[in-house]
Amino acid sequence: MAARSSQRPPQRKSPVRPKDVFDLDALEKDGEVQPFGVRLGGKVFVISDPMDEDWQDAVLIDMNDIEGSLRPLLGDQYEDFKKIRMPMWKMKALNDAMEAHYSRFYGTRGEGSASSGS
Repeated sequence: MAARSSQRPPQRKSPVRPKDVFDLDALEKDGEVQPFGVRLGGKVFVISDPMDEDWQDAVLIDMNDIEGSLRPLLGDQYEDFKKIRMPMWKMKALNDAMEAHYSRFYGTRGEGSASSGS
């Protein structure tokens, strides 16, 4: 005869209390983020706020992939932007300027919202 297991079945956790729920549906963006415009080939392009991108699209963006990063941020303007020849040093300057612009609203990459202890 086989021995019976003395283990109890796992107990279910109680549901989360409503007051403990982080409500994303009620969350609003703080303040207005100004768009970032860039002139290239005599035309002004508007690069959208990266934080407005859907998270499922944003996680696929590789910051080392210039095309993959700019395509969603330029939207319908991307094909026109891509047609204009530009040296890589200007692309780096664009990236640096765009990062400086949006860091005014969100802080720099890797910088949390916590303040220093000093």
